[in-house]
Amino acid sequence: IAKASADRDAKAAIKAETAAASAKAVGDLGAAKKELAADKAFLAELTATFKAKSDQYVENQKVRKDELEALKKAIEVISSPEVAGSYAEHVNLAQVPARQPGFLQLRSTSHDLARQRAAELLRRRAGALSSKVLASVAGQVAENPFAKVITLIENLLARLKEEAAAEADHKAWCDEQLKKNKLKREKRASAVEELTAKIEDLTGKIADTGKTVDTLVKEQAELAKMMQEMTAQREAEKATNLDTIADAQAGTAAVKKALVILREFYSSQQAGGPPPAGG
Repeated sequence: IAKASADRDAKAAIKAETAAASAKAVGDLGAAKKELAADKAFLAELTATFKAKSDQYVENQKVRKDELEALKKAIEVISSPEVAGSYAEHVNLAQVPARQPGFLQLRSTSHDLARQRAAELLRRRAGALSSKVLASVAGQVAENPFAKVITLIENLLARLKEEAAAEADHKAWCDEQLKKNKLKREKRASAVEELTAKIEDLTGKIADTGKTVDTLVKEQAELAKMMQEMTAQREAEKATNLDTIADAQAGTAAVKKALVILREFYSSQQAGGPPPAGG
């Protein structure tokens, strides 16, 4: 019985330890699922933002590319009045009346014509691209002196390139965040799977240990009942044995007494005297 009790207590302790481990695993699983849900929510938000910004990025990059091309063409037109003549057909500007100007007047007229053609080119591209940037530059090109126009366009070119580079950096950051989030989600999903498997394993062990404990408790009860029955049987046998011994002792005493009487009787017969008084 003592061994059965020890086995039962040991199994019960194992069951308690396993239950504690299972409870901890359940808590860890809940935390992991919560973190995974947060990661998925962040992913959904980031993906939506990324898609919107990615689409905008593609559109912006295309527009900026076209804007840069238009600005480069405008610089070519302004920088080379000879080149400007090749754009006359595209912008449909009225030809300057033929005359014989002086050198300075001719150069000034060429610059003005080049600036006007550049402004017209930028206005047309601004309309085609719905570009406020080009529209603004076109107005400034038409109004500002020739020397300032070149600087204005070059500065704008530099700014557009910086903005394009900044957008490219932001897109790269978004790509990196998506990659990191994917790795985190995969790690959390793996943790959830591992914890789920661990809980299932511990639950199985708890059930098995519980069955073992129940079996040991049942066996201990049966053993205790058997011991009780055997003890009762031994007590009954002891009582019977005591009665038998008492009867045997009483019989022995009676036999001894009878033998004494018989001896006395036969002795008196042989001596010719009267029989013993006990007879």
